[in-house]
Amino acid sequence: MSQQKNIIPGNFQENLTRLRGALLSLKKAAYIALLIKILRPFFNILDYLIALFKRTSALESELPKMIMIVSPPRSGSTIIFQSLARTLPVIYISNLHLLFPQNATKQVQKRKGTLPLKSKNFYGHTSSLVDVNEGNEFIHPIFAKTGDPGEIRIKFLGLLRKLRLLSASCFVFKNTHSYKHIKTLSSAFPELVFIRINRNPEQVIQSEYRAYQELGTFNPIPESLRESSITDPLEFTVHQILEIDKEIDIQKKHVNSKNWIEWVYEEFCEDPSGHIERLALETLELELSDLQITHISGQIKVSNNKKVSDEDEKRIMILMADYKRKQKNPGQ
Repeated sequence: MSQQKNIIPGNFQENLTRLRGALLSLKKAAYIALLIKILRPFFNILDYLIALFKRTSALESELPKMIMIVSPPRSGSTIIFQSLARTLPVIYISNLHLLFPQNATKQVQKRKGTLPLKSKNFYGHTSSLVDVNEGNEFIHPIFAKTGDPGEIRIKFLGLLRKLRLLSASCFVFKNTHSYKHIKTLSSAFPELVFIRINRNPEQVIQSEYRAYQELGTFNPIPESLRESSITDPLEFTVHQILEIDKEIDIQKKHVNSKNWIEWVYEEFCEDPSGHIERLALETLELELSDLQITHISGQIKVSNNKKVSDEDEKRIMILMADYKRKQKNPGQ
């Protein structure tokens, strides 16, 4: 097997290496994610039978306000997603929804207010059943075989209806893979608000490279790198993160500026209450009395730990400078 195939493995090898990394992590969030994958088919049948027995229909209402969190991986978007879920009167896709898609929402609404804020997640996976989930199993099929905004809207509304989320006042979601669909989503839902999370790119690259060392794969991989000839994992990591940021910048141009919010991870950690209060007042038109800011008070800290060797840290700086130089002078 060539060196390049080790960087971008096939689906089976990728799943195997990620499974090994999760098992060796000894992290509760990793084990919860694995259990959900194993048990999901069985609990989905039970969920269907419960919904059939109850004969409940999906609640209909006006479309809830919608917020999508956008960022490259390892940018602090999960802890920000968790913060919004705990402080705002919003609903979201949870771990429990993967098991009971039609019956989880009420349970999540009841229990989410009691959740402590735990930042010790496992690469985007959380450790409580009622905590946030990226919902790849729900979100990815929406974009399969179509890029038509009309079809995307119908599919997305179908998902909200299935998960009983149309009755919510606001729906917040985050999906790291869907940065490339920002333009389409904006066309399908002109009312959708995007919160783009920015973080020191050196820290993001260090963290993503550490993830590659532990899990053996990259996730997500930009389309521009699918046929890449890069064989050095560290160089690939630099290109992965910078290419995703570049694509987000391109997609951003197709979104109404009123519907685009830029947050900096480091600044959010310094003042989470201020960021959330401004979002609530200016975007969601809520009252401050509707918030539960105490749930995150003093619990968020900037993570700037060095995650690579001194040599790799220097190489990251050189590779970033080389990438930026080539972007300015493509022919060189």
